[in-house]
Amino acid sequence: MAVHSQLRQQYYQDADQSIEVTSSHWLEFGEGFRAEINEAGSICGYSNPGVAPVRWRNKEHQFADVIARRLHYQYAPSGALSIMKESSPMIHQIGWDLTLDLFRQACTLALLRKHYKNKPKLLLVIGDGYGGLALLSKVLYPELSVILVDLGKTLTMQAFYLGKAFPDLNHRLLTEVEKADEPGFYFCPAENADRIRKEHLDVVVNIASMQEMDSHVVSNYFSIVRSALNKDGVFYCCNRLEKQMPDGTWSRFSEYPWLNQDEFLVDAACPWHQYFMAPKPKGKIRIFGKRLPHKVVYDGVHWHRLAKMEKKV
Repeated sequence: MAVHSQLRQQYYQDADQSIEVTSSHWLEFGEGFRAEINEAGSICGYSNPGVAPVRWRNKEHQFADVIARRLHYQYAPSGALSIMKESSPMIHQIGWDLTLDLFRQACTLALLRKHYKNKPKLLLVIGDGYGGLALLSKVLYPELSVILVDLGKTLTMQAFYLGKAFPDLNHRLLTEVEKADEPGFYFCPAENADRIRKEHLDVVVNIASMQEMDSHVVSNYFSIVRSALNKDGVFYCCNRLEKQMPDGTWSRFSEYPWLNQDEFLVDAACPWHQYFMAPKPKGKIRIFGKRLPHKVVYDGVHWHRLAKMEKKV
């Protein structure tokens, strides 16, 4: 897990933080990242309350999350459940649970498979939390190459878990290779994102993270996508219609640099990304000894758009 060690050294031990690509959201919430150490003194996992969970915190969280996941089955595109079933051995192998967030990733992949008929060779994931979308994608397409671009601490988590899931595959820093052309995973710290312009991308995915970026960073990612996405490639973008940052600025989906020439294959509120379930904080009613869950709706609508992007070099 050499890449994980490199990233951990730079972003945890040396505490490097690239301010130019770090929004006020992550300056505030990024402090929650923690490495989990076992009795032998080795890293056994990572956690951050600001990132959608891939493990249940306790039995009550599991109870609420399983109910939420099952309620979301009605919104799932065809094939999402089979993707979860196929991926579940790998998910359990690395110590994750079948959470609602992972099911959302499966829904995204099922939607992409419906509209992108070819087998993708190169996938770019902009902001992948613990690495769930990359993991499910690699199970679905074994010959796939995946580029993950993210803030350094988050990228460290992804390198750890994907290295644990696929120890025999290629794991490299993108800046250390000429091309991401061998099946495996390529990790790109956000401050080096312009390196991606050299690639030929089939699919690009961003889920619920552009809403937490400064506008100039979003604009640069759009520029990268337009320059590197293949002619028949697609960009899936799912984010809040608007969200206020801790510094008072706003992120608005409508203000992302879309062009009139972009072709939208999907353009609607995302049915599987509007709410979750959580135990009532002061709930007295219990089922099987657990607090009754209640529905928690996000502060704003999540909109998803699948686009063929106008090419710009």
